[in-house]
Formats: sequence, C-alpha cells, structure tokens
Amino acid sequence: MGRPSQNGAPAFRFTPNE
Repeated sequence: MGRPSQNGAPAFRFTPNE
C-alpha cells in the first residue's frame, strides 16, 4: 500500500495492498 498505481496516481488509498 502506498506505491504508485497503474495510472501513476498516488496510491495511498487507491490501490489494494496485495
């Protein structure tokens, strides 16, 4: 969690923490 997503947006709460 907190890494950049596919679109490069800040991934603090956008991407699931897998």
